[in-house]
Amino acid sequence: MSTPVLDLSIQVELDQFNLDLIFSSSKRTIGIFGPSGSGKTTLLESLAGLRGEAKGKLVCLGETWLDSSANVALKAEQRAIGYVPQDHLLFPHWNVRQNLESGSKRARQSGEDTESVFSEVVQTLELAPLLDRNITELSGGERQRVSLGRALCSGPKLLILDEPLASLDWKLRHRILPYLVRIRDTFKIPLLIVSHNPAELLALCDEVVALNRGKKVAQGTPTDVFSTPEVYAAAADEGFENIVRGEVVQSSNFETQIRLEGSETEQLITVSASHHTPGEKVLLGIRSQDVLLSNNRIQGVSARNWIEAKTQKLSQVDGKQVLIAKAGRNEFLVELTQDAVAELKIAPENRIWLFFKSSAVSVYSSTPSD
Repeated sequence: MSTPVLDLSIQVELDQFNLDLIFSSSKRTIGIFGPSGSGKTTLLESLAGLRGEAKGKLVCLGETWLDSSANVALKAEQRAIGYVPQDHLLFPHWNVRQNLESGSKRARQSGEDTESVFSEVVQTLELAPLLDRNITELSGGERQRVSLGRALCSGPKLLILDEPLASLDWKLRHRILPYLVRIRDTFKIPLLIVSHNPAELLALCDEVVALNRGKKVAQGTPTDVFSTPEVYAAAADEGFENIVRGEVVQSSNFETQIRLEGSETEQLITVSASHHTPGEKVLLGIRSQDVLLSNNRIQGVSARNWIEAKTQKLSQVDGKQVLIAKAGRNEFLVELTQDAVAELKIAPENRIWLFFKSSAVSVYSSTPSD
């Protein structure tokens, strides 16, 4: 996008610190990362028009929502935002259809074709079997899908997701993430995703802005941001996973073979997972601590997966080195000691091999279920 999705310079006075943030991004899917108390929620509330004390300037897709110098401050309902909060905020006395239609009212007022949008939302999020059910009868994952659907039905210019998977357990996170990928790929609406989980942002975002105590500490591609000294330690505390893309080649009752996306050579990853369909697109999660590195493809080790890659960049973080290695269109972050870097003579554009066990790989199916 040539016009920035977001162009902002905002300030908000807080008790512990002040939010003082400047950034601009033209990417369609933007991630906001930071630990608890870094200013993420304050930023969202300022974007949504819920922080009357916010000062500065905020422009979304060329439309000025806030300009303190010109006495401009659009109300929340004037900003055309689809906001999905952590706690869903659905109407418990209405069924799913009524909750979705409540979102359509704003789209109808702005001249949107609400019927076609409603149908596309229901199809994309697989909500048809739920339409006549009460909200109180739904599981956590189903409520999350309805909350996403209601926001999409409102015809937003910008869709904001506040910690979209934080309230779900591990199994539900694996099931809901593919729906977020579907939303990103189906609807041409810019997304702003706030999360303290690096895996979500690696899977979904074109660009990440990292915050700490109200200020920007890094901005760039997800792997670039998460490999910086200011960010990697916080990301590692959350159980950092590399997220790579692939396609199922074959699957048995015990294991599945997946072709790494965008590889110049045939590179297969074997995972301890079953019930996948050949041709199915999947996301794979591999923790950086579980990835080992060699200058040669050695034999006689228990790790079954070998990926040929090229080194890109080294960063020093708390006495260790964090390497970005590229395999096809996928990037891996690998933790190394200083001694290992010296012994392996790691330098940019080196040919290397990454290896890891099948049991170290998590599979995020592209076929959602709930």
